[in-house]
Amino acid sequence: MPVCRLSGEQPDMWKKLVFLFILCLIIVSGYLGISCYYSTGFIFGTWINGIYCTGKSVTEVNEELISKYHYKGCRIVFSDQKNETFTEDKSLIRPDYTKELIKIQSRQNPFLWYENVIGFFTEPQLSEIYPEISIDEKAFQKWFYALPEVTVLQNEKHEITITKTKQDGYLLNNTKWNVLSADLAFQKSLEGVRDGQEEVNLTKLGCYQDIAPTADEKKVLTEYDQLNKFLNFQLIYDMGDSKVTYSHAQLSELIATGENDTDFILDTGGSFTWNNDKENELITALAQEYDTYQSTRSFHTTRGDTVNVTGGTYGNQIDQKKELLFLQKALSAHKTQTHIPAYLRQAEIRGKNDIGNTYIEVDLTNQKLYCYIDGKKITDTPIVTGNMMLHRETPPGVYFIYAKQKNRTLHGPGYAAHVNYWMPVKNGIGIHDALWRTDFGGTLYQKSGSHGCINTPLEAMKKLYSNSKVGMPVIMYQ
Repeated sequence: MPVCRLSGEQPDMWKKLVFLFILCLIIVSGYLGISCYYSTGFIFGTWINGIYCTGKSVTEVNEELISKYHYKGCRIVFSDQKNETFTEDKSLIRPDYTKELIKIQSRQNPFLWYENVIGFFTEPQLSEIYPEISIDEKAFQKWFYALPEVTVLQNEKHEITITKTKQDGYLLNNTKWNVLSADLAFQKSLEGVRDGQEEVNLTKLGCYQDIAPTADEKKVLTEYDQLNKFLNFQLIYDMGDSKVTYSHAQLSELIATGENDTDFILDTGGSFTWNNDKENELITALAQEYDTYQSTRSFHTTRGDTVNVTGGTYGNQIDQKKELLFLQKALSAHKTQTHIPAYLRQAEIRGKNDIGNTYIEVDLTNQKLYCYIDGKKITDTPIVTGNMMLHRETPPGVYFIYAKQKNRTLHGPGYAAHVNYWMPVKNGIGIHDALWRTDFGGTLYQKSGSHGCINTPLEAMKKLYSNSKVGMPVIMYQ
């Protein structure tokens, strides 16, 4: 019996061995077949730039990547941040991923493709690559040299000269400094496009260079340096409410020259000189700008409107003769200094707004007088001014209190009047009390007005006198 069982089990064992052999052969053949399949393409689970590449050849993936490629363009930045952008042009550029794809494929072992199968669910193989850019160099060169920033070089004359403008005075016009080297800029731009750069900054890449000056231009540079030293100071006029500064630009106007602004007239020592006529013009212009004496002022009245008040004795008037002498001396010194002008007449406040916020206001039309101290109204009273019927009108204008007296007797043709408070503003015309009057304001001045003075009630005059001072402006208007 035992012999019979042994002989019956041998065929089953062989069957199993044969089956296992065949199964192993199938598995090995299948594995090797898959490995052979991946030997000509990318192995399982390969993703490149978002494209699934399993089994695909380098050529196939390259074409697919090219079809999806979008060139972002290259911004070529010139000096002063001017820029031109080279955009995608199918006739000029072509991307190629071949080298990068071969690198990825060379790192893959087709016989270890199973690792990617495992990693597919844990750590998929993702790659991001950039193409090489091939470009039609001649076509790009044509495009580059047609750019306005490049073509301007062909018509630009590179030289060093001294120029002058009203705004800036004397300047050095040096078109030999920081000049674009077109050929170098072209090469750098071409390299940038090939490398896929989004920006090529020609200044940072050293494409702007200086051109060596000629012998004559070296003399111009020396002359400009001397001119700068000659003008290297400031004259500052303190005008009260503002300051007027004469620096390089303004002083440039005073340089003595021939017919041309750069035809300099030099002294015997070879130094620059000043133009006397221009000096006089400067002082005249300063006076015209800041003199307020006998000027027309725009004045905002207490009644609410704005009137133009012309003439009067109040205001600033620059002494032009003294100022011309000062200017000539200051220009010779070549030193920065601040100067308060000399005046023939000087108001309480220097500057264009010489009235300020402390003044007496006389409304001749409405027969009212107001007094403001530091902007606060302290007096508001009716008055009586010059008799219109007898042509003794009180003169409009901007005046000032030039004296203050108490208990004064005023004399005139056929009269003598005692007043307690007297503040003259123009010759014999002034502000005073008038005890002979019981009524003020209205239209009294038209028929029974004064001889030109401003008659004021006693109590109002008393307060006005105590709050006023010599030099205080008095604005009288219709």
